[in-house]
Amino acid sequence: MEEQKETPALENTGAKQASDDEAKNTLTRDAWKALAALDHWVCWRFKKRDGKTTKVPHQCNGENAASNDPSTWTTSDAVAKAANGFDGIGFVLTDTEIAAFDIDDCRDLATGTIHPWAQQLVERAGSYTEITPSNPTPGCGSLVWASARQCTASSRWLMA
Repeated sequence: MEEQKETPALENTGAKQASDDEAKNTLTRDAWKALAALDHWVCWRFKKRDGKTTKVPHQCNGENAASNDPSTWTTSDAVAKAANGFDGIGFVLTDTEIAAFDIDDCRDLATGTIHPWAQQLVERAGSYTEITPSNPTPGCGSLVWASARQCTASSRWLMA
């Protein structure tokens, strides 16, 4: 039986607390250190399915990866080295205490401003947030990462 690694903590330090560049950079570094410690990484490519663009996970060798098959995941270092041959890299949330949610079409591409309704969600989550390739316009979405330690199978995210 394979030993399961403990999921490193993603601290919910909050966007309001990270008021200066140094605090924001520390939050970013800490969040990425926690994710990088886990061998839950894949590469991905855009693919059209049923008229919609989706991100298909791949192993670094180009074979398909699967969210329910840890043997198809790898290290953050491996995907970083292979990234140029793909459209992006991704993190598999399966069997971790990390949660994430996408907010599509929430950012003005020209100014970088996040729409007020989305900014409220980001601040309420109080965690690390990044710009994502979102449909239909790449760069107009956000992905919020957080610790899911308090969540259970019956929990609901009430963000509104």
